[in-house]
Amino acid sequence: MLYLSPFSFFGQAPSYISDIVTPVTHLPGRAHIRSAKNGDYNIPRVLSGFGQRSFSVSGPDAWNSLPRPLRGIAVASTFKHHLKSELFFQAYGVSTIASTVADP
Repeated sequence: MLYLSPFSFFGQAPSYISDIVTPVTHLPGRAHIRSAKNGDYNIPRVLSGFGQRSFSVSGPDAWNSLPRPLRGIAVASTFKHHLKSELFFQAYGVSTIASTVADP
């Protein structure tokens, strides 16, 4: 899910993905708020727990939770590499850079 998000953000996603996620910058009256400048997606309001699991809600929520420098990477292979490192760090609290450096 997170791997598809930057394609939509940079206009490279298929239409079935681009049609269900909306950057805050494309919403009337919200183009100048902080979340628009951060590159966030709009998270639609839903009334049920089932709706929160849909891609149109969980995709933008996951994208908005990523660090801003990671969201700015436009090259797919570079984004994927850094995304895997970030998710590993979030899951285990271990820096992948520190784990690759040999002990003296």
